[in-house]
Amino acid sequence: MNKKILGVIILILTTVMLSAKGTVTNVTDTKIHYYTIDGFERPGEWNVHFSKFRARKWNRLDEKKDNKRDKDTEWYDWFQVGKPFTAKEILPDFIYKNQSNPKIKKEITILGIKARWDVQGYNWISILPNNNIKNPKAGDKNRYGGNKLGRYADEVISNDSLADEEYRNYDGGNYILLPGNTKDLAIYVWGSMYDYNLEFHVEDYKGKLHTLNAGSIKFKGWYRVQAVVPEYVLQLTSHLPRPKPLKFKAIKFVLNPYERISGTYIYIDYLHGKTDTYLESFFGEGLENSQRIWKRNKKSETGLEKDTKETDKESNKETDK
Repeated sequence: MNKKILGVIILILTTVMLSAKGTVTNVTDTKIHYYTIDGFERPGEWNVHFSKFRARKWNRLDEKKDNKRDKDTEWYDWFQVGKPFTAKEILPDFIYKNQSNPKIKKEITILGIKARWDVQGYNWISILPNNNIKNPKAGDKNRYGGNKLGRYADEVISNDSLADEEYRNYDGGNYILLPGNTKDLAIYVWGSMYDYNLEFHVEDYKGKLHTLNAGSIKFKGWYRVQAVVPEYVLQLTSHLPRPKPLKFKAIKFVLNPYERISGTYIYIDYLHGKTDTYLESFFGEGLENSQRIWKRNKKSETGLEKDTKETDKESNKETDK
């Protein structure tokens, strides 16, 4: 009897040890960051588009007077804390309660959208980054400058290999580069119990578009809505340079075809992400971002040429004497 009990105990201990060993081998090094992608603080940096069955006018009575379809720009606007709005009135609870945080303190603006449809169906609202704004009130002209990811890269990028040619050779497209190996994306949404499904659209380095489903916004008031980036979405390669950052292309709301099509309002704020910037070290990793190194070398060569010319001039002067 004792031998049977002893055998059972040994079996249990062996199982525990094997399972513990398996857990350890699956653990990988990580360097997780939570960072701001965009706070919707600058009017003009996002464009909003609607599917074709958007109502011509917000007010049905106005359609009888004028049958012309309103421009999309008349169906969305930015709202900022100050007269006539207080922070408590319009900001998400998380933003309002963390105003003492230096980074959160600057979050004082939200983007508001209104929508009404003529026909039931998969009506949608698409919100696209606009990096080439021409609004002098918005400050600098472009979202990107130098090797910065928007205005927030310095929060995340501490390794030159994470700021490779995709960052430095920004092509002017309407997207936002996401640093590191993005794990999930989240945004604060104000809902009014209309069943819209929220999607994030991202593009990998091979040009493949991925739709990340964040779920329904059929709720009242502000909620944080999140979507996980699946492992199959490519962000790293075995070849150098390894990081291949995703391009954030759009936020999209798709209406449930059985939902009411009467007018509704949606507000959004504080688009943010979770990313892993860990990269395995190896001898000579400083050469991983070779493009940066070659550019620096050209600059130093130009400087050497100038120094050589100046030295030659001085030596010629001495010879003439």
